[in-house]
Amino acid sequence: MSLNYHWGFLIVPRQEKAKAVPGTHCHVKNSPRGWVYEKRAFTNTRSTASLLVRVVIAKITDKKRLLQILRQIPGLEAIKQDGKCVGTTILDWSTIEPMVREYAAAKTTNRRFTTGNMFTPKPTFNILERRETNP
Repeated sequence: MSLNYHWGFLIVPRQEKAKAVPGTHCHVKNSPRGWVYEKRAFTNTRSTASLLVRVVIAKITDKKRLLQILRQIPGLEAIKQDGKCVGTTILDWSTIEPMVREYAAAKTTNRRFTTGNMFTPKPTFNILERRETNP
């Protein structure tokens, strides 16, 4: 079975101690004009209805620089080539994609995304630490 997902970058604070955690969502979307970059502020990135899972792939060291790169050339390769906007990171798509698909599939199998659960804090997997930080 092939599952299709929409991928994006979610920029959140390192420490998520509050019940509502604000953040920034960056992605490209298909519109009548073609693919368009979009940046949106979220008031609570922990429980957004359209979001299935969150995966930590980097520790951001320069948010302004990262946003500039994403706006110009969205993608992991541009972030990797810059080498200054993130610190500890895993930016290899061939590593990220299968891990995220497996994680999301396991959550789907365990019925984590049933209607009643869509506004609860999202499952979060930290690739850097190879562990789930929020089931």
